[in-house]
Amino acid sequence: MKFRRAGIVVLLFSLIWSVYKINTEKSPQINSKPCVIEGRVSNITRSKKCKQYYMGSYLASDMSSKDRNIMIGDKVRVFGKLNDLDNFYIGDFNYGLHLKSKGISHNIKVEKIEIIGKDRLYSVLGAFKEGFLQTNNYLYKENADFLNAITIGVKDNLSKDIRDIFADSGSSHIMAISGLHISIILSMLIFLFGSIRNIKTILIIAGILFLYSLLLGGGASIYRAIELSILSMMAFLIDERVDVINLISIIASLMIIENPYIMYNPSFELSFLAVLSIFIFNKYIKKYVYLNILSVTISSNILTLPIVAYLFKEVSTVSIIGNIAVIPFIGIIIFLDFLSVLFYFIFSPLGLMLAFLNSSIIEAVLFLLKKIANFGVNNIIFKNITLKQICLYYVFIFLFSILLEIYMIRKNKI
Repeated sequence: MKFRRAGIVVLLFSLIWSVYKINTEKSPQINSKPCVIEGRVSNITRSKKCKQYYMGSYLASDMSSKDRNIMIGDKVRVFGKLNDLDNFYIGDFNYGLHLKSKGISHNIKVEKIEIIGKDRLYSVLGAFKEGFLQTNNYLYKENADFLNAITIGVKDNLSKDIRDIFADSGSSHIMAISGLHISIILSMLIFLFGSIRNIKTILIIAGILFLYSLLLGGGASIYRAIELSILSMMAFLIDERVDVINLISIIASLMIIENPYIMYNPSFELSFLAVLSIFIFNKYIKKYVYLNILSVTISSNILTLPIVAYLFKEVSTVSIIGNIAVIPFIGIIIFLDFLSVLFYFIFSPLGLMLAFLNSSIIEAVLFLLKKIANFGVNNIIFKNITLKQICLYYVFIFLFSILLEIYMIRKNKI
């Protein structure tokens, strides 16, 4: 049998290389070392205790309560002290490793910030983002935080109750912008353009998706989804079948080579494993489960549930029901949100009507999810699961999937 998936071999070598590089890398002790850095603010996150300014591979953490009037697109000079990412823990959580997995090489505790200029593109995106947030807050009131999370990735004010509802119903991936959301945006763009007719259309859509990723502040799952979408559109245009498993393996390899620590990023792990799981197992499961959303949900859980159990020590047993309840409505909710904001500035009564309709759908979905979640009663707690057990599970599953594919290929040839 001819080996068709060289991308998997590349991925395995990139994983081995990344483990070697991480284990042999020696970082200097820089804790509390004074520094001055300059950069462009590409994203800002806010919590009750801290404001964080993302500046390329630098993250400036501002514990001050005063408003420094820093906006996305500002070019700033930051005075502060470096935190040693190799020994940066918050409780038992290895926060330094988490930052490295997101592409952050330096974390600075801010003492003083000076605005020294503006980046025009990021300033426009920042103004659009702020305007979108404010309009959502006006149109949707108590539902605005949920919408801001699933449309432009702003989860700063998302309540614990909403987070718990989605976590306990097994649908918390809805709150993290990933392939589902990108596919919704892509579908909206294809509908707007009519079809994928030529390379010019693909380039325009790719440009819009790139700007959207900048608006969101980036992330492994976002980049994976966008890259896969663009390559799939190009394959469709030239009438070529895309081997998704091979393709995502190559994309993952490139991301690992760029940042070896990304393999410790939960978003990266769950995003790639979900897509891989769907394309390996859904073709078998859908033969017995005729509801597509159900077969896709079951398929994605095969490779993602062990990681969820290991990282979060808890798994919802009603995740399949939760996903069936929410996923069909997410595209409608996102579409109506963008539409209501657009029409609010064109013809405000229509924008308000669309917002009212969308709010009614959101309330119904949240009510249903709350009933399904049932305050975590249906969750299974995993206290003693080990990395060795997780690895053994994946070895077994991948060997089983290879043998199953060989069997199906031989069966079809007979």
